[in-house]
Amino acid sequence: MFPPNPSPPPNDDPHVLLPQYAAPAANESDMSDIVVAELIKIQPYRLSPSGYLSWGFVIAISGLLFSMVGYSQIFTEPSVGGNASSTDLVQIQFQGKALVGQRRFLESQGQPIPESVETVPAELDTGSYEQRLCYAILLSEIEGPAVALDYLETLDQSVVDSDLELTDDQRRLRTIIENLNRQYESGVLDPQGIPLEDRELVESRLQWLGRLAFLPPGSPNQVERQKEVSEATTILLAGGLGVIAGIIFGLIGLALAVLFVVLLINRKLRPGFQTRAYDHNIYIETFAIWMALFFGISILLGLVGVEDPQLGMLIQPFIFFGSLITIGWPIIRGIPFAQVRRDIGWTSENPALDAASAIPTYLATLPFLVPGVILLSILTSIVAGFQEPHEFARQFAPTHPVQDYIASGGWMMILLVFLTACVAAPIVEETMFRGVLYRHLRDCSAGWQRWASIGFAAIVNGLIFASIHPQGIFGIPVLATLAIGFSLAREWRGSLFSCIVMHGIHNTVITCVSLLIL
Repeated sequence: MFPPNPSPPPNDDPHVLLPQYAAPAANESDMSDIVVAELIKIQPYRLSPSGYLSWGFVIAISGLLFSMVGYSQIFTEPSVGGNASSTDLVQIQFQGKALVGQRRFLESQGQPIPESVETVPAELDTGSYEQRLCYAILLSEIEGPAVALDYLETLDQSVVDSDLELTDDQRRLRTIIENLNRQYESGVLDPQGIPLEDRELVESRLQWLGRLAFLPPGSPNQVERQKEVSEATTILLAGGLGVIAGIIFGLIGLALAVLFVVLLINRKLRPGFQTRAYDHNIYIETFAIWMALFFGISILLGLVGVEDPQLGMLIQPFIFFGSLITIGWPIIRGIPFAQVRRDIGWTSENPALDAASAIPTYLATLPFLVPGVILLSILTSIVAGFQEPHEFARQFAPTHPVQDYIASGGWMMILLVFLTACVAAPIVEETMFRGVLYRHLRDCSAGWQRWASIGFAAIVNGLIFASIHPQGIFGIPVLATLAIGFSLAREWRGSLFSCIVMHGIHNTVITCVSLLIL
């Protein structure tokens, strides 16, 4: 399964880390790899029983998690009926803001409104019942309350034809939206007779479009309306700037990627990672123990049933950082802590430079995400084809559970999301994947050509990293590519600092975008 390991060599080579744990010189990484490779060829031995057992456990857990999520994504019937969640309405909320924001921007510039913005796209008339009500609100905003009322009658017939059983909240929402539009059609633009609890229901369940429903064009509450419309304009401008920034950074990243390759070919870029020649079963054992502890605690908490989402998110940083106790296993197995720190990359000769190198390395990774995003779209279309269509089926889209927390939580929840996703996850995941697991994979394959060893370690590391995430099959293309980029940063710098900062940058960008959209 893996190339053979060496038996501990005699302590007479300054380039190889021996059982006495003497660290090689920082500028001798190339020589260290050569010597280790020769030792592996001369004194081979394979993974120990504990090594094979650990790998079996890692593969089993990774495969189980991936299979469970993948099965639910492909073969589970689309969700129909019941109250929709916040994430079910992400698409129409975002597109609604873009449509209203575009109209508002053109009006402020004194430009004519094109036909494409004078009507609501029919493609939005799909998905859950709440999304259809959001569509009715957009019709009222863009095309007028009479059009919205006609649509609600058509929607009622669709409910009957599809034999959809509405919840009590959905019936209340339908009645409130109809009453609002009848008032607007009669010229009453300041909603009258709507109980406060009904307004709160609409705003909580239909979010931004729910708030807009009470602020029609010409509303006397212009301060509130301008606030909501300004949010739509901000989303539109932010989206446009985001696209422009993405293109610019993508081009810069492509240039940096070419530069890195040229420097590497010309041996101007010297890798800082050093392979080791002593027993590396220890680190796959460590990784397996970490998986057992981390996912074991998560499953246990799931069985206990933490109903409060904020409490559940509050526990997450403790699970992440608490799982680092497994770093004690190599120490128990006889490796001094100082050497463990060097092995997993918790050291740096120049922390500032390592952290700064994360920016160009992350940018150089961005162009390679484009094929992953394209493949993600293809996979989404393929999986959607497996599912039997239904008039009111919730739209299928790969999501992360953290989006539910962002959509439904207040400032405290958002703060906890940032702490977990942008601080705890980068530190712990990089320690275990690019620190512990990558160390094992590189040492295992040290007898190969260096490029083959790096490629093998980065790809296997990336696939395992992607498979344990809740995005399932949809996360593989993008997450594996990112993980390979993190591994190359580890190889280049030798330290984990660059990987952690790269991971933190990526998660922060994604979290901020989710916060902006949701």
